[in-house]
Parts: sequence; structure tokens; C-alpha cells
Amino acid sequence: MENSKLLFAFDRKSMKGAFYVPFIMWAVALLGILFYASIEEDYYTHFIIVQGIFLPFCSWHLVYRYSELLEHGAEDTLFPYYRKWFLYDIARYVILYSLLMMSLLLLIFIKGGVAIFDYITVAHLPILLLFYMFAGLALLFVMKSVEVTLAIIFIYTVIEVVTLGKSGMPWPHIIIFLPPLPEDPEMTKKFTFLFLITISMVMYVAKKVRMF
Repeated sequence: MENSKLLFAFDRKSMKGAFYVPFIMWAVALLGILFYASIEEDYYTHFIIVQGIFLPFCSWHLVYRYSELLEHGAEDTLFPYYRKWFLYDIARYVILYSLLMMSLLLLIFIKGGVAIFDYITVAHLPILLLFYMFAGLALLFVMKSVEVTLAIIFIYTVIEVVTLGKSGMPWPHIIIFLPPLPEDPEMTKKFTFLFLITISMVMYVAKKVRMF
């Protein structure tokens, strides 16, 4: 617990104002659920808000934290430190983001009750959270730039949300925009692809931080 406080304090100090951006977006999503989305007209908009506004910013903190490895001459010096704390970093941000996401889902539950939840969406959201976290790190190690990494993530998300996944772009469409049907083969394909690509990114990032 004490380590968590120290590490969060370190992140807050090193990131400065940028540290608070995911919390601001969580507040935007919360306000959207409270005042914009309508249970009567289109209840699934609530879940689109979670997927399209809050979850993409779950990549934010770790991208900034591990960007220090890209500084010239710092890699060999800092890698042992970051490798030591890698699993701890992942765990503390997974817990933090999960609590924030659960608070949004709790608000949706209060507004619409348990009837608007389905098991596909409930299973999809935590995997999407992990996807954004590790996609951010994977892109960071490939692009070698915080700005380019975050720009790719947010341009992708904005295009997907604005077009409701019908942009026609040759990339995976991992956000669910309509209430999923268990018998829909496209939904099974989307869920399976998201799961496999998330596992692949976890393995890639773990290799890049020399966990094995």
C-alpha cells in the first residue's frame, strides 16, 4: 500500500498536469451518462460512452511512465528498475481504472437497472480496458514517441465513435455500438479478435521490458 502511494506520487510529480487527464475524461464520461444518454431512447449509448470516452485514456499513465525508457542513454540504466516494478505498475493501474470503470457501470445500473446489462458487454469492457493499456505501451515501444502513440490511439477512437464503427478503414473494429446478440457470428469474431490481440500485446510488451 505504501509502495502504491509512493509510485502514484512519483507519477503525479513527473507527469505534472498530464497526470489528471484520465480523471478528467472519467468525469466527462460520468456527466455524459448522467445528462446525455437516455435509457428510454437508446440505452446502449451509456456503454458507448464508457468505451469511447473513458477507456481510451486507460493507455495514458503507462505511456507517460514508460516513455522515460526512450530518453537517450537512459535505457540501460532504467530498464532494471522498470522491469522490477512492471507487474506492480500494471496491477495498480488495472485496479485504478477498473474502479473508475465500475463506478460508471454502477451509475448505469442505477439509471437503468440490471436488465440493460448483457454478459457480452460485461465481459468485453475489462478486455477493452486491458487492450488500451497494452496497446499504448506496444505503440510506444514501436513509435518511440508519446505524442505519436497517443495521437494514433485517439484518432482511431474518434473515427470509430463518430462513424459508429463503419468508417471502412482497414483496421479492427473493437468497440461495440449496438446491443450484442450472442448468436451473431460477427460479435463472436470481434470478441475473439480483441482477446487474442490483447494477449499478443501483453506478450510483446512483457518481452520489450525484458520480463523473459
